Amino acid sequence: MYSQVNSSPDAPEQYELVSLDDESCSFVLDTQDRTLLGRSRSSPFADLLAGKLCIASHHAAVCYMDGRFYLISYAANPTFLNNIQLKQNEEYALSDNDVIGLCGKICKGQKDPKGAYFIFRKI
Repeated sequence: MYSQVNSSPDAPEQYELVSLDDESCSFVLDTQDRTLLGRSRSSPFADLLAGKLCIASHHAAVCYMDGRFYLISYAANPTFLNNIQLKQNEEYALSDNDVIGLCGKICKGQKDPKGAYFIFRKI
């Protein structure tokens, strides 16, 4: 039996990004489009990130390719996946409950205040 979110047996599983800074701020990811993470107005999190000056306008993106979601970092300032710093312009496969950090990582449960944090999770 399939959930209402996945109405077709061939439909890909749906995922969302949820801000760890404001859990009321989330975005359902689209398998047909790239989701920009940054201060640009084309980012679904632009308002949340507006005051975070170390985060670039086009800091990173989540893309759907070959049946799964990937994170790509574009910025010179760091992007982290589960506290591991990513190389620019390389694709990193995402898994359920991965934590994305823009300009910061979480150490001993404490978030770097200049950064922004998101969890990638299955709906």
